[in-house]
Amino acid sequence: MTSARIEAVLFDMDGTLIHTEHHTDHVVSRVLASHRAGPLRFDAGELHGLTWGAAGRRVQASHPELQAVDVGVALREAFAEVLDQEGLCLIPGSNRFFSALKNALPVGLYTSNVRAEVDRLQREYPEFCALQAVVTGEDVVHSKPHPEGYLLLAKQLRINPDRCLVFEDSIAGLQAARAAGMQTVAVLHGSADRETAVALSDHAIDDYTRVDTDPSSIPGLPIIPPSVDA
Repeated sequence: MTSARIEAVLFDMDGTLIHTEHHTDHVVSRVLASHRAGPLRFDAGELHGLTWGAAGRRVQASHPELQAVDVGVALREAFAEVLDQEGLCLIPGSNRFFSALKNALPVGLYTSNVRAEVDRLQREYPEFCALQAVVTGEDVVHSKPHPEGYLLLAKQLRINPDRCLVFEDSIAGLQAARAAGMQTVAVLHGSADRETAVALSDHAIDDYTRVDTDPSSIPGLPIIPPSVDA
């Protein structure tokens, strides 16, 4: 992809700013067990980046015994309960990186999660209240990998999609950003499929601790490749 000048930076939330995708895997197993269903019949990583509704439908498609259950709601509620107990853990350096960017460029968030979880992030880490636009899974018809959410976010920020740089961890999220015509950075900290994530991105980082946050570097925004054996 030919890189256009960056005029806005967009973030996913779960797995990109906060380390929560392992909770998704846990609550899927928990919901299946609570309904006496068998183990998940596909890789849980395929659910990363999806709205709860889309994830629920994906689970139901492989577990016919759950057709009478609103799996999406069950997953969302179980996820919230886990975070109520454990709180949030940042991807290393994400808050420092965000704080540097917000002083130089418009910053936005598109998460497949619900607004209540964005509110939780902003309560626990108030620096993220500086987000200038937020789109959640409750605002879109189509889940990632459809580009709807990222296009809506760019529209809210009044920035052309090709001038947006997106930080994402999930395969579905990276596909959505690419489909929207945006530049992409894969965040590999908890990636379920590092090889595919790198292939879908213009740049890749392990986390934010080694990224240059000097606003003068934007729109160049130097990206240090992740270690090969990380």
